[in-house]
Amino acid sequence: MSKLIKTLTEVNEDAADLQANFYMDKYTDQVSAYESMSMHSRINESVSPFEIMALGQQLDQFMNYRDFCETQGSLASLGSVPAIALDVITASLGNSILPLLASMQPMAEEHGIVYYKQIQAVQTGNGYTAGDNISTPLARDNVGDGTLGSMRKQSTLGTTTGVVLTYSGTLALHPLRPYYFNVNIPGVGTGTDNGTGQILGFGFSGTINYDTGAYVINLATAATPGITISAIYDLDVDRLSGLDKIKGSLLTKDIRAEVWALAADVGAFANFAFGQRFGRSALDEVASDLTNELSRVLNTQAVLRIVAASTGSATWSKTPGSGVSYAEHKLTFVDAIAAAESNLHLNSGANSANRYICGRLAASVLRGLPNFVLDPAAAQTTVGLYGYLDGIPVIRATGIVTDYDMHFVSNAGGYFNTPLAYAPFMPLMVTDTVKSPNNPFSSTTAAGIWAGMISLNNNLVTKLSIT
Repeated sequence: MSKLIKTLTEVNEDAADLQANFYMDKYTDQVSAYESMSMHSRINESVSPFEIMALGQQLDQFMNYRDFCETQGSLASLGSVPAIALDVITASLGNSILPLLASMQPMAEEHGIVYYKQIQAVQTGNGYTAGDNISTPLARDNVGDGTLGSMRKQSTLGTTTGVVLTYSGTLALHPLRPYYFNVNIPGVGTGTDNGTGQILGFGFSGTINYDTGAYVINLATAATPGITISAIYDLDVDRLSGLDKIKGSLLTKDIRAEVWALAADVGAFANFAFGQRFGRSALDEVASDLTNELSRVLNTQAVLRIVAASTGSATWSKTPGSGVSYAEHKLTFVDAIAAAESNLHLNSGANSANRYICGRLAASVLRGLPNFVLDPAAAQTTVGLYGYLDGIPVIRATGIVTDYDMHFVSNAGGYFNTPLAYAPFMPLMVTDTVKSPNNPFSSTTAAGIWAGMISLNNNLVTKLSIT
């Protein structure tokens, strides 16, 4: 069973559904609860298999810790924690904006590695220099000149001088297919091979050696100086010694878990009064408060790291031009969003943003758009889900993001193509209450989480400033 507890960087993408199904069977109640409470469900997005795996792995991590305590004879020190831990972990993740913003990658060790796969050109040509990146999650794809792997090539055979009648040389690539060698000399004529190595043309003749690529072009009369003699030809793929090559390689980025921990004291008399008034234990309320506060801290830290990584910017003025009403002027805000997304595309290749992070006043501008929908729980948090613009979640981060700034985020390209990775090593833990040795009426409850958080791809975040 322990073989299934691994980081997402070790997981074959093709097996994601199988492992997600495994965790759905193992933790049926928790997965169902998470799917219903997750931020994804509030924006009509499905929970991905990778996210279910991330939840399952965190639950596994706690169960492993519980088993360790049991083998050491210290399970009793956890008090009532094992009975509620799985539900607490599930609720904490479900109420967090982290799954909306980050790639969830639980770690098996406190020091882990995130892998990026990139594709490189091996040889020079096709619009590439040997070693150039063709595809990497850290930048926009390098498309070259569109001829990589193509058997149809184009070459310059020479330039007329006005005196010389014969031009010869050897093509770098060969062997060639007969009947596919076409020569063009603007102002003179065109010609093609006859399948036996003879070039038949208007205004010139010549030969082509299909095996070696050697060619000779003979002009009938001197041509105007400076004319380019070019050829388009097909290589014989069945006889080639090798094809265009690409190379896949892995880049790595270290990620280390860091600890967040909080504690709170509750007196026995306050606990009694709270229970009398509200019918439940103040200790349970403190545990809930600690959990919620840790979630807020992690949400804030995620936003800070994403915003710090923002690349490129666009602007939009709130002030309408002369003779233009504010309502009409506000329609141009769509163009500003498109301009910001074009920066996102230029930097990363992503076609659009699927998350918005806004300062307080930028959020108010979005709130006034006709296609904005306010989230029912928007009033509960300072840094959290505020609403949706055309179905895209808007995260308001008052005091964290500059008031009139918007940050556009794309994380729809898989668990590597995200601006941030969140990698829990020890999932959220809430301790049983511990009595104070100096005051038997006072007790302490603590909550903590041990997790890594690291910026992955700065090119997937860009900024729009409203002036």
